[in-house]
Amino acid sequence: MFPLSESAFYRHTAQYHLHRSGEGSDGATRIAHELAERHPDLYFYADQYSNDANWRAHYHTTANEIWKQTEGRVTHFVSIMGQLELSSAPPGV
Repeated sequence: MFPLSESAFYRHTAQYHLHRSGEGSDGATRIAHELAERHPDLYFYADQYSNDANWRAHYHTTANEIWKQTEGRVTHFVSIMGQLELSSAPPGV
């Protein structure tokens, strides 16, 4: 974990759960599912990967944004999952 994201968690008293790095996003998904099952009053498991509305929302919105912003010049698009803890840190952290 990056020092910046770790310090951001500590400053905002966030709790985080670690999984084996070899599990990748599957490990994070597994932990999220387990937490939601154990503590449904605290956690909501959105299950975006099984939700047809998820890919449709990206198809109808994100794809159009990229196409418009590149003025139709995009020929290839590659996307990866990034550091989720950095993208969810509060602004200014």
